[in-house]
Amino acid sequence: MLWSCPRPPASARFFAAYQELSPSPPGWIDRMPILNLRELLSTVAHFGTEAASALQQIRDVLAPFS
Repeated sequence: MLWSCPRPPASARFFAAYQELSPSPPGWIDRMPILNLRELLSTVAHFGTEAASALQQIRDVLAPFS
């Protein structure tokens, strides 16, 4: 969820410490848009075409695969 929402200003310090203690696997940042699709699809399922920004984000994420 933190990926799809704006982060609080002090969160950079938290995430840096977390990565130091438990590093994420290589390439994880590249996979986040795909993993976030579930959240975006859920938004569209709940709000339909009113969720125009979510629809555009879905199109952007899937564009390299079409």
